[in-house]
Order: sequence, then C-alpha cells, then structure tokens
Amino acid sequence: MKIRKVMTGTKKMRIAHVFSAICAMLAILLLILLFYTPLFNPGRIYYDNDLLFNENDNYQCSATNGTLITPNHENKISSENFSGMRTVYTFVSNVDTQISISWDINVKHGNFKIVLVDLENSKIELVICDGTDSNRIDSYLLSAREYQIRFVGDRANLNGEFYISMDSQ
Repeated sequence: MKIRKVMTGTKKMRIAHVFSAICAMLAILLLILLFYTPLFNPGRIYYDNDLLFNENDNYQCSATNGTLITPNHENKISSENFSGMRTVYTFVSNVDTQISISWDINVKHGNFKIVLVDLENSKIELVICDGTDSNRIDSYLLSAREYQIRFVGDRANLNGEFYISMDSQ
C-alpha cells in the first residue's frame, strides 16, 4: 500500500507567494536594466544642446591627440571612442572680430561635431562641423564677447585637421 503525501493548502500558498515574489523582483530588475540611464554618460551631450551650457567639460576617450587648439596653426586632431564635450579654445574679444576657419574631419565611427559657443548669450553661435566634413569659412564676423570652441561627440573615432585665425576690426 502506497502512502501519498498530500500538499496542504498552506504549503501551496507559501510556494505561490515565494514564486510571485521572485517574479516581481525579476520584473523590477528587468525594468531597471532597460530604462535606467547611467549618471555618467558623457555622450548624451551630443544630442542635448542645453547640456553644452549647463555642464563643464566632461568627456572620456581611449586615445586622443590634439585636444587643444592653437590659433594660426594647422592643428592635427585624432581620438578614439570620444564621448562628451571638451573645450579646446577660449577667446575673449573686446571688439568685433573676423575669424577664418578651415577643417578636414573624418569620423570613422560614432558622432562628432565642432561648435562655436557664445558664452554671454548661452547659445551656439555656429556649428562648424557635424560628422565627416571638409570645408572652410573665409570670413565670419563675431561681436565683442567671450567664445569657446568645443568638440562634442558620442563614441566617435576620428582624425583630421582644424585651423582658426582671427583679425580684430
């Protein structure tokens, strides 16, 4: 004669509660993994121009060369996995100033742009380059105030050249 153990209602309820709790924890973990934006994600600056004015330089890259710009000099730049924003040149003009800019940028992977920022008015004065581009601006008039040239990227592998010169009016 076989004796069968019968599960009582209390034991079934306990197993059901444990199973429900495990499922709820897994669901919460899955939601966190899918929708959590890491606090340190410097590449987000590329997509949000407001962050260009509200954050300090915040970038990361695995290798870089030429991250500061010297006026009246052919500046070679290259970077691997560049994400975030880097101010490469700051200048203050007390009078209206004419600038000339040329660039030859090759973005192999990711997103990259060069912007001229008007700090006094908290606006982007000019998007100099966005992505792979080779061009020049022979004459661009800037009003008297403080400006910065910033490199902005999201996982960008790039190389190229950048040149700027200025003449006061």
